[in-house]
Amino acid sequence: MIEKSELREAFSLWMPAEKSPDLLLDFIFCRDSLDNLLDGKLSLENYLEILASCNIDVDDYCEIVNDNLSILQY
Repeated sequence: MIEKSELREAFSLWMPAEKSPDLLLDFIFCRDSLDNLLDGKLSLENYLEILASCNIDVDDYCEIVNDNLSILQY
């Protein structure tokens, strides 16, 4: 079974779709949202909506996560 830390690493590779003046705040918000997702406090749909609101290209993000999870054989 994959540990939470491995899942966190697989999910946390993202790049903003465009530069944001609040990039650090967006990163912190996304990190906290990921923790809530992994703890079962947030649905995947809501998590992806949060990422989109932080200017994350959700389609690219999902491809990266899928590749990372494939490497972990999840």
